[in-house]
Amino acid sequence: MGDDAHSRAGRWVLCMVIGWLLAGTAALGEAPLPQEELDTKAASEEEGEEEASLALPGPVAGMPDDEATEPDPLPELWFPMGEEIEYRVYWGRIPVGTAVISTEWEDDEEHGPLVAIRVEVVSNRVIETLYPVDIRIESLIDPSTFLPVRFTQDRKEGRRHTHEITEFDYDNLIAHWRSLSRDREDTFELEPDTRDLLSFAYYMRKKGFQRNERREFRVMADDKIYDLWLESRGTDAIRLRHYGRVSSVEVEPEAAFEGLFVRRGRIQFWVSRDERQLMTQMVGSIPVASIRLVLQRVRGPGNDSWILDYNDD
Repeated sequence: MGDDAHSRAGRWVLCMVIGWLLAGTAALGEAPLPQEELDTKAASEEEGEEEASLALPGPVAGMPDDEATEPDPLPELWFPMGEEIEYRVYWGRIPVGTAVISTEWEDDEEHGPLVAIRVEVVSNRVIETLYPVDIRIESLIDPSTFLPVRFTQDRKEGRRHTHEITEFDYDNLIAHWRSLSRDREDTFELEPDTRDLLSFAYYMRKKGFQRNERREFRVMADDKIYDLWLESRGTDAIRLRHYGRVSSVEVEPEAAFEGLFVRRGRIQFWVSRDERQLMTQMVGSIPVASIRLVLQRVRGPGNDSWILDYNDD
């Protein structure tokens, strides 16, 4: 991989916000946008709710119903499947896009039911003509181990297009990385608990964040393994439009590749102090601008205070 690829990977790990989204939000923040050309009124957003469901395998073909083999029960997870979390992305004080992360079951012919975590980051009409961003990231995860099976990213940022797939082989502790956009591939070693960014993010929702602690992990970004430190500090009341003030733990990540720290700015994020462990806000300072993500709404199953009936924006 060249220097550009390494810097991209470093940016991913640095801007993780426990792993999800930030390749896209960093791209929005790096857009060369003249201030006078920006329309400060964000594009109107369409609202709608979708329910995610799993079609479980039925009776085996050719067998009577009373002799059909029942599928193994799916493991109980620590987050609701079908959950959809929406963030608004700001460049400085200007809203420039949205980031949505969602979960659902996906039936795989080889591996059976897998957990699918997907992220979509898109720019809005404020900057669409100047620097369009359309990013789709997916992690397919074995629910019994919560280790990734396949990680895919398809990123369109301005004139750049990156399409990469990583397949994980934990039996042999090997990952196979392919770049479809550049026709390149590589193989690198894994550790038994190494995860990609999305599976790591949801794994951390199980582990949770306590105040005033520092923990070290190993994560995969592009075709490299990074050391990642997450340092949690005190708590703040993060004000959200639909939810009021939410008590959240402040966390700051640091990343290193082969002993060299990767830092292109400072990133801080806040995680709600409840069972969902949601990222409520992220603030990042990079050389060109400041980036901010703010949680807008949560959709899907559940009847807690995060699930509301939205009749307005």
